[in-house]
Amino acid sequence: METSRAYSEFEIEGRLRSFARLITRNFQLKVIFEGERAYLTPERMQIPPVENSPKAMSRAKFYVSHECGHALHSDFSVMVQAKREDKRLGDILNSLEDARIEKLMISNFPGLEKDMDKNIREIIDDWDVSKMPLAMQLIYGLYLLGRNYDVGFFSQDAQSLLYELTPEIKSSSEAKDCNGVLEQSRLILEKIDKIIEEPPKIQITDSSTDKAGKAVMTDKQKTTDSEEPPVISEEAKKELKENDFSGPSISKLIKDHFDEVKREEDYEEGEDYEEYKDENNKEDRTIVRAYDGDLSEYLRVFEPLRSEYNYLRRELRKIVAQKRVKKRRISYVGGQKQGIIDTKRLYKIATDEDKIFKRRGEADIKTVDPDNLVIYLLCDESYSMNTGDRYIAAKKAVIVLGETLDSLSIPFALTGYSTDYQGLKRFCYKRFEDDYKLRRCNLNSITYHRGTFTAEHLPFAQRRLEIRKERKKLLIVITDSEDIESEYRLKKALDSLKNAGIEVIGIGIHTNLMADYYDRFIEIEHLQGFGGKLLNLLKTVLME
Repeated sequence: METSRAYSEFEIEGRLRSFARLITRNFQLKVIFEGERAYLTPERMQIPPVENSPKAMSRAKFYVSHECGHALHSDFSVMVQAKREDKRLGDILNSLEDARIEKLMISNFPGLEKDMDKNIREIIDDWDVSKMPLAMQLIYGLYLLGRNYDVGFFSQDAQSLLYELTPEIKSSSEAKDCNGVLEQSRLILEKIDKIIEEPPKIQITDSSTDKAGKAVMTDKQKTTDSEEPPVISEEAKKELKENDFSGPSISKLIKDHFDEVKREEDYEEGEDYEEYKDENNKEDRTIVRAYDGDLSEYLRVFEPLRSEYNYLRRELRKIVAQKRVKKRRISYVGGQKQGIIDTKRLYKIATDEDKIFKRRGEADIKTVDPDNLVIYLLCDESYSMNTGDRYIAAKKAVIVLGETLDSLSIPFALTGYSTDYQGLKRFCYKRFEDDYKLRRCNLNSITYHRGTFTAEHLPFAQRRLEIRKERKKLLIVITDSEDIESEYRLKKALDSLKNAGIEVIGIGIHTNLMADYYDRFIEIEHLQGFGGKLLNLLKTVLME
């Protein structure tokens, strides 16, 4: 891409730093250019790398403004609530919220309007509406009408629907908060369902027709305030009934638009990232030994979780027992007794005794083949874990896991991870050699700190698992998947674990982002049912 003389005289990333700090009104904000995703926390912003050109500057400003708008004005718990009610409702809310936050940003920073308008029109120019499903036209139309753009290029069915929804779209774009948008989104979904369920009617209007014979709204129709639902084709109704509104969101379209100017060669390096890379941190300086806690405080957290613990322990023990039966099954093959030899009883051979096989019973089941399985637990303690008390849910999940693994004598270690201003921090709650009963009170201190940098903590766990002698090694990452500083580095770290034969499971706390990074995962909003979800996931790993 050709760089103009004006832009060759300054570094675009420096300008973007100043711009982001102005938008957020946070002049201490740390801005880095790394990875493939933009995000914002009170202390840090990540922006994917961009080229030093006017086009890159324009698109980056648009992207930063949009993401800052969500960070400053959106309530993501409301967006999660909408998806739970109805997936379509979540998609409707997202598009309307995209429009609302952009209007708020323009209101606060009028200079953004020209740049946003230019990029929105470039995105629209890339659309082939003839190949765009009706539901997707509807979702994008909600955003465009919310931003006061014309939707005349959409199909006639889409235009008819959007015209009917205009009052709610306008109200949502002027809503004071995300809850107001949710209220209008519900009304919109009700209207859509009413329209598509309406039995076929004969349309008697003075509308004109196009060359293909399709009805076209006249000016009279467009200005008539009628309570009757608009007439759309039966094919359109069928399409909306049979399909949800899934597809790229407006935010993703903006990201893809922005991605065109990212520098592939910059995925591996980031100029403000060096002090937080694992290889640049002396391991012993990153380790923080957790302090002893109060047992009564620990038990106050654990007691309400006993049902989840009892269920997980009981069912996991069954899985282990099945594996041990297969391994230790004693049978007579060719007149010979077979099984697992107890080396401590080998001397009995000299006394002509055959009691050299281990007995299979409760005690044996409890040991769970310590030579077969080892687990490392990594618990996210970044600043975003404070949102919605995620760190409390993470603490509870860790306690259930810790008590279960300890009761089954499965060797495991537990480390919390975050950063401080100097670099990476790892909070050591239990090493493999520690007795969990003596260390479990330390879990009271699980909380939230600063950055995440999950990619830089995975190698820490990998190094400790690699020196273990167990056949099956499992890493469980408990996180909200927010603030992934470098998707490139995270993917690289996960690939390294896979190549080392280490299975990775993600436990997502109040998030819907796990699928972006983990092949095997569960997502939890509360601890009820946690044991069952985790057990189903563990089955896929342990029974292999």
